[in-house]
Order: sequence, then structure tokens, then C-alpha cells
Amino acid sequence: MDLNFSSLAASLPRTARALGIPLAAFLLTGFFIVLGFPYHHLTDRATALASRALGVEITAAESGLSPGLDGPGFRFDDLQVVTPTGDIYPVQSARFGPAWSLSWFTLTPTLFYEVESRFGTTEGRITLSETAAWRGSVEQADLDELRFLADMLPIRLTGRLSGRGEIVTETHGLDGPLSLLASDGVLAHEILPFEVPFEKLNAELMFGRASEGDTELLVEIQDFAITGNLFHLAASGSVARADKATDGAVDLQVELSEVSPRIRRMIEPLGVRIDAQGQGRLHIRGTLGNPIFR
Repeated sequence: MDLNFSSLAASLPRTARALGIPLAAFLLTGFFIVLGFPYHHLTDRATALASRALGVEITAAESGLSPGLDGPGFRFDDLQVVTPTGDIYPVQSARFGPAWSLSWFTLTPTLFYEVESRFGTTEGRITLSETAAWRGSVEQADLDELRFLADMLPIRLTGRLSGRGEIVTETHGLDGPLSLLASDGVLAHEILPFEVPFEKLNAELMFGRASEGDTELLVEIQDFAITGNLFHLAASGSVARADKATDGAVDLQVELSEVSPRIRRMIEPLGVRIDAQGQGRLHIRGTLGNPIFR
């Protein structure tokens, strides 16, 4: 069957022809521009900029446009991130771009990002302003593989970690909630007499000041729980932020239950009393580096 496009166009109303033909030409032109755009040049520039900003070396094999419900994005595939210590982290894909947000009307850019790798996935939004903000999530991050976290955390934590947060970087420090869930790992710290294996670790944290107008910066531990074969632990309180993590003042209320006899023998020399039902309480003061058990 032969199609006569001229007759089809002639049969259209004049208004449709006046608007539709230029629009179709514009869309076709844009389509072929997108197909022929030299993305490899943009990839090199973008990865170089990200490398300088993060202090790492980033290379990407492929890149291109990636439209989505969260906005028109730009995609990198088969990335490799090399840290200053020589650790290499392959990343399956990364996508980012301007997010749909009313913040653009106040000249406050909001960007979305998505990263997928064998170490876990993360996605969220970053608002760029004097008080930059992050809202997002991390799913199943492999703490055993992400070795750079060891230098960032005041504790040693292994296992799989997921979390959600909404953090604002105020002039005095961080503000906002952070929820964490870790599974099948180990918690260790120099103040602990042994490594603590756990099946699940839950934490609900709130960053900010102790009270309105207070200058002391705290990480409020609204809820902290460890579930494992050796004991169960529930804690709440606060840790003050300091220039050195071990100098942070501690005020924690801890409840222990289902404590095994082996763990009981290890913690009772610290002054922790465990009753016949395997339950006990303690109050931890002092600092992270020099805790006082009561």
C-alpha cells in the first residue's frame, strides 16, 4: 500500500498543519542531534570534574541521556573509582540530573542521583545552597568491601547496611534524622572487651543541638538495638560531637537481656551486673575513648 503524505497533510485542518509540521520537524531535528551528540567528550569532562570534587579517580566506559520520571538525566555505565589508597571500586551504573522541584524557582538547584554496584545501591536528592541538604537511601551496602568507611566511622562495623536520611548541613553542623539497619555483621570498638556479632542492628539517630540556642552539638540516639545469639541490647542517649571522635562526651542508658553465660563472665568485671534471668542495666558516661560504666 502506497502512502501519499502530501494528500494526508492537505486533508488536515490549516491550524494543525501550521503547528504540527514545524513541531514534527523540530522533534526530528532534536532526535538526530541527540543521536549524533559526542557524549564521550562530555563523559571525560564530567568524570574529571567529579574526580577533583571527590578526591578520587573516576573513569567511565559509556554515557548518554537517560530520561525518567524523576527528570531528564545523564547516565554513566561501567565506571571505575580509584581512591588515593589504591582501592578500586567498580560501579555498574550512575545516573544524575536536575530533579523536578519547586526549589528551582528560588534559584536553589536540586539534583537527583542513582548509583548501582555490587557493593550496594543508593539514590536520593541533593539540594545545593548555603545549607546544602541530602535526602535519600542506601540499600544493602557491603561494609566488608567498602573499606574507606573504616576511616570515617568511630567504630568498626561489618555486614550489610541499609539506611534512610534527611540531612541538612547547617553552619553549626549536621541536622536531621538518620535511620540505619545492619544485618549479619560484627560491631567492634576499642572500649568493648570483645567483638559483638549480631543478626540485626537498628539505629534511629537525630543530628543537631541539644536544645534551641544550645551550642553543644549532639548525635541523639533515639533508639539503638542489637539482636544476636549472645545477648540482646537496647540503648538510648546521646554522644556529643568533637573534633576527635574519641573525645565525644557519652550519656547512654543500656539495657541487656538474654545474656549468655560466656558473655556474662566477660562483662561483669566491668561492673555490669547480670541477674539470673540474663538481664542487666548500665549507664555509660565519660567519652567514647574513656567510658565510665555505672
